[in-house]
Amino acid sequence: MYLGLDLGTGSLKAVLVDEYGVIQARASAPYSVQHPQPTWAESRPEDWWEAARLACQELPADLRLQARAVGFSGQMHGLVLTDEQLTPLRPAILWLDARTAGDLSAFTQLAGQVTPPLANPVTPGMFGPSLWWVSRHEPQLYARARHALLPKDWLRSRLGAAPATDPSDVSGTLLSTPDGQWHLPLTRALGLNAELLPRVLPSSGVTGHLSPEAAAQLGLPAGIPLACGAGDTAASLLGSGLNVGQGQVTVGSAAQIVRRLAQPDPHPALQLYRAAGPDWYALAAIQNAGLALEWVRELLGLDWDGAYREAFGGPPAPGLAFLPYLTGERTPLMDSSACGSWSGLRLGQSRGQLMRAALEGVAFALRDGLDTLEEAHGPVQGLRLAGGGTRQPQWQQLLADALDRPLYPSAVTEASPLGAALLARQATGASGWQTAPDFRPPEAPPAVEPGMERAATQERFGHWKKLQQALQPWWQAAP
Repeated sequence: MYLGLDLGTGSLKAVLVDEYGVIQARASAPYSVQHPQPTWAESRPEDWWEAARLACQELPADLRLQARAVGFSGQMHGLVLTDEQLTPLRPAILWLDARTAGDLSAFTQLAGQVTPPLANPVTPGMFGPSLWWVSRHEPQLYARARHALLPKDWLRSRLGAAPATDPSDVSGTLLSTPDGQWHLPLTRALGLNAELLPRVLPSSGVTGHLSPEAAAQLGLPAGIPLACGAGDTAASLLGSGLNVGQGQVTVGSAAQIVRRLAQPDPHPALQLYRAAGPDWYALAAIQNAGLALEWVRELLGLDWDGAYREAFGGPPAPGLAFLPYLTGERTPLMDSSACGSWSGLRLGQSRGQLMRAALEGVAFALRDGLDTLEEAHGPVQGLRLAGGGTRQPQWQQLLADALDRPLYPSAVTEASPLGAALLARQATGASGWQTAPDFRPPEAPPAVEPGMERAATQERFGHWKKLQQALQPWWQAAP
């Protein structure tokens, strides 16, 4: 057995995977994101450890004791500052945090003195700007720091590993070279202490071994290898087996549309990251997906079954549109000032119609990102659909209608933790899953084709796009 731990924005997923790549047990545990000030987003790293402990304890004890290694995947870009003992000095600053928005022009100017335009747009929530913000706004705390870690890397250190990270996570920090190593001249130009940064190892590299203390709390064998792991999207591509040229839509708290690339090819409105191997992937990063839908659902007083039932229980309200930009937006706007809104509200509209507009707004934001990705890298062939936020059939149909192409639901339902488990297997010296004569991989569900609502959905997308363009000057001018 191999254990994969996936540290998401709002929950941790744990899977035990056998020699054939089949998930034999799964569990998850939630934690909260705090917003101590407007635009801030933080989590307590110790909550991540507690979630890992609870999730592992839900897995069958006999299978846990067969674990041979642990692999990790996790939310990218976040910053965990610790002391020498790896104890956090403050809450982690997360990828959706926008506190650095006012500092980005200065960050970009300093970066431009030592490096050509960065391979990624300079946006809030990235590790580099967040570390720079702490150095400027919390200098006494910064002076006490001895390690600056990304989320999955702190969790792994809590299990007994030495501080380390991997190229896929480094490539999303805005402090990296194109090949996923730390850019030390850039770090010096920003006045940052390079000694805080962890060493970079391959995603399947062994960073240490499970400590007896952690093993006792997780119910795992002490001393098993801890693989370095990868950022969540890189691990997901590994777990789902996406090849170069193929694309994948993943909807969780955020959403991503990914195309795997053989060579790096930067674009100003897309992210460009290393995969958990020798190649790269281009990413249309939609910051407001599941987190915006969760906000709407709670605001309307619905559970998820009720939200889908009422949203798809009748036709959409004419002229009603929702922009999901509750935390600014990345692709294609790259605008931290972007705001969410409903437009076209009228008496007599139901909460189901408001929920439907919210679902459409997220689907249209994905379409906007897909258009940008294809303009940069050409048509995506065989667009897969993945992530826990895409399993409801009517929601899948709405996505197919909005994206205006067939979608191929992945047979792998937990691609990121599965990818983490594969990295754990590779850390033991094995290259991939074993095969057996009688083993059959899970069969993928049939494609979701655009349906009878396609034309009407495309017309509403055109209206939505005009609304977005009309409101953008208002966001930017708002005090």
